[in-house]
Amino acid sequence: MKRRLYGEAHPEIATGLNNIAQVLYYNGDYKGAETMFREVVDMQRQLLGGIHPNVALALNNLAFILSVLGDKSSAITMSQLSLDIYREVFGDSHPLVARGLDVLARWFADEDNYETAEPMIREALAMRKELLGNNHPDVAKSQMQLAKLLIATGRYEDAFDNSIQARQICATALSPEHWRTAVATSLIGASLAGLGKYEEAELPLVQSYTSIIDIKGQNDPNTVDALQRVISLYEAWGRAEKAAEYRQQLAGS
Repeated sequence: MKRRLYGEAHPEIATGLNNIAQVLYYNGDYKGAETMFREVVDMQRQLLGGIHPNVALALNNLAFILSVLGDKSSAITMSQLSLDIYREVFGDSHPLVARGLDVLARWFADEDNYETAEPMIREALAMRKELLGNNHPDVAKSQMQLAKLLIATGRYEDAFDNSIQARQICATALSPEHWRTAVATSLIGASLAGLGKYEEAELPLVQSYTSIIDIKGQNDPNTVDALQRVISLYEAWGRAEKAAEYRQQLAGS
């Protein structure tokens, strides 16, 4: 109907296609969603040119669905294009630039490319502190992402410090019961486990996992990550029965 009214390329049609793509995604039709998101990208470029925030947003949406489909390489390419547009439009210090760095760094980290991910995380963290102040939840989000990378690369003391700061921010700005506060607590436990402080790590790891699964559900990525940290604790501690007990939960997630 809208194509008959507006022609083949119009902002209303682009919005409609984006909405269809979102519905397809939530219904599990990821390939269908990818096709729609690609059409949105092409139409926004036709309507707005290559350098426009709406083009960057469309590229970001396409990157997300490509990531879901397991094509991390293409997702990274689309996300980098989106970030480049945001930098050109808004400059080097803007919330959307920080968000773009955050997303891109997460995908590089998922590929174990920590050397590329780390400076992006640190840039996003510094930018968010400058733009939002030191006690904003988005600052805590960047600190938690940095803590995850530091744990993965064996820098547990720095990870502990960042996790403590993130938990303090989340507990104050959100609430002590918020799931992000629990994620920060889980990272504190993982940092302590990495330092060999297994007894001290057990309570924050187990309690935070319980909180996250209660709030987010069994299949949420944050729940799975928290559960994996509990398993890693018991494996490193030499408590094979406890590790196996929690590993059964991982198999069911």
